[in-house]
Amino acid sequence: MTDFDASNPDPHKRMNWALRHYGWVIIPLVVLVYMVEVAADSLGYDGKLIVQVGFLGFFAMAFFYGHRAKRNKADGS
Repeated sequence: MTDFDASNPDPHKRMNWALRHYGWVIIPLVVLVYMVEVAADSLGYDGKLIVQVGFLGFFAMAFFYGHRAKRNKADGS
């Protein structure tokens, strides 16, 4: 994720970078929204707990992913 150049004026290269590296963000959010909708339809549940647990899991994954990226960068990998 270190190959991003914010000064690059080409919007297609910027969007390609974002889509390559943020797929791990989009997919869990779509799954979370789907789970909330299924729970609301089948159980009449408003999904507050599902959203809270989903965001907790999502931020935990992002935290550990960031630590791994920093460690790999420090190791020169």
